[in-house]
Amino acid sequence: MKKIKSFIASLTTAVLLTGLALNFNACTEQSPFEASSTKDQTATLSKKPGLSSEDDTATGNTVEQGSMTSRYYKKWNEYQGGKINLSQGSQFELLYGALTPPAELSGQNVTLTMTVVQDRANNELLFEFGPHGSTFEPAATVWFHYAGSNPKLYYVQEDGIRVEQQPDEVDLVNGWLMLKINHFSRYALAWSN
Repeated sequence: MKKIKSFIASLTTAVLLTGLALNFNACTEQSPFEASSTKDQTATLSKKPGLSSEDDTATGNTVEQGSMTSRYYKKWNEYQGGKINLSQGSQFELLYGALTPPAELSGQNVTLTMTVVQDRANNELLFEFGPHGSTFEPAATVWFHYAGSNPKLYYVQEDGIRVEQQPDEVDLVNGWLMLKINHFSRYALAWSN
């Protein structure tokens, strides 16, 4: 009889806690039962040594691409946030409601990409994001990871000219630079051994 009473008490507690959790979640902006809620989405990785061009094959550079799909929520007229995590350590993070995609993608789910080409000969990482024309308010965050010393971060203009950028945060001990971005651009990160 004690076992039955203990079981009923445990079951009652579980039901009450579930009810509280559902009530709490119902007060938030998104339902926890919607597919792909605001929880982070880790990138799907495609690591290809030098297959994106002949030059990459010749130099042995590594190309890695991560992506995430930001779902459009018509009810709130906003896009889901999430993360792209690359195996080499770099990361892109977008907050819920921050994305404004290019006009032709407005109102649709949008796949965001982060591509990194590692140029080992020059101790350099080249970063490209897509789709071009995407903007973020509040700003998205990019963590650039490198293995070396004296890092330099550059914005790469359309004509290929590099303009040095001052990162928002620097961790020289662990090899991290953090930059807040309001739109997708190309970046290069160089360092010395």
